[in-house]
Amino acid sequence: MALAAGAVTLTSKTAPAAVATAATYGSTAGFSMGGAVFGDYARNPAHLERDLNAVVAGGGHWIRINMGMARIEPDRGRYTYAATDAVVDAARAHGLEVLADVTYAPSWAMGHSTSEFYPVTHPADWQEFSQQLALHYIPRGVHVYEMWNEPDNVSFWVSGPDPAAYVSHVLIPGARGVRAAAATLHARSTVLSGGLAPGVVAQESFLRGIYAHGGREYLDGVADHPYSYPASPTSSPCPSYNSYCQLPDLHAIMAANGDGAKPIWGTEVGFPTGTCAKCVNEATQLAYMRAAHVQWHKFPFPTGPLLNNFLRDVPGNDTTSGFLREDYTPKSSWAGLATLWHSRITGVPPTPPPPTHTPPPPTHTPPPPAVTSMAPAAIVYAT
Repeated sequence: MALAAGAVTLTSKTAPAAVATAATYGSTAGFSMGGAVFGDYARNPAHLERDLNAVVAGGGHWIRINMGMARIEPDRGRYTYAATDAVVDAARAHGLEVLADVTYAPSWAMGHSTSEFYPVTHPADWQEFSQQLALHYIPRGVHVYEMWNEPDNVSFWVSGPDPAAYVSHVLIPGARGVRAAAATLHARSTVLSGGLAPGVVAQESFLRGIYAHGGREYLDGVADHPYSYPASPTSSPCPSYNSYCQLPDLHAIMAANGDGAKPIWGTEVGFPTGTCAKCVNEATQLAYMRAAHVQWHKFPFPTGPLLNNFLRDVPGNDTTSGFLREDYTPKSSWAGLATLWHSRITGVPPTPPPPTHTPPPPTHTPPPPAVTSMAPAAIVYAT
């Protein structure tokens, strides 16, 4: 489809083909939209429609959005779904798949008022939030739940990355909550680890820690943020900061723990453009993204979607990895990305759909699953 040379005005709502049968690079691609659900879209609802039109026109099939406990359950038992409902419902109307990034705790749940990047104090609170979230969104077509964002990065786990605490306070209760909801609804669900990234703890060490502390049973896949900038994702030799070329090492850890058949999802990747120290030019952005997608489908292990971090640039030092500028004018890389995502994958079969946790059909109507929680029985839904 034609792409405007100037400001992008896109109106297509054509639903993409199902991921399991589509054979384009875009069938397992899309954008991580970050916190726009609570920021830009809340202030400028028209931007949501414009962004989703751009995702579809570009050939993408997925978006990842923040579903933060701090925003959705700001007070115990009071759920405010309006902002996330607007994004999910619009995305599904455009035929897009939605990945829920389940993140960050409110002050009442973790005892800190200065930062939301602490884990909950009581795992039961995270379990109940995850269960209520999935009960609300599985019927709306959201089946994939990523537990936290970069738990190996001190910026997002400010008490210091701790795989034992991550497993006990986020992964296990989160998976139990999502799966309990799926069982109640007789639906499928997929639970991913929080996307790993190079931080104060190497992603390989953190993943080993997840397995060492009993996380295997609660994972349907491992999420990773395979950033490599300013290097090419396929650079050789592999610099220590290039998490893309470390993906085979992550899979080796999974295989050593009996999880070799589970996929790695790339829930953030990107190459910022501009003048920052690690920025690249727009031609390089496109070349590196093309290399990342082509290699993604050649890995000898299962992979899920690979999502670019940001559709549009966000003002900041290294948040300019979008393919559109903040004002919607396309970068010179945009048309090439759309061409790639609309192109059929050649030489390898399309990535199969990710394994999911699907409960067996019941022989009777089960009672609602019991969840130990300190929350009150009455739940108030704000609109």
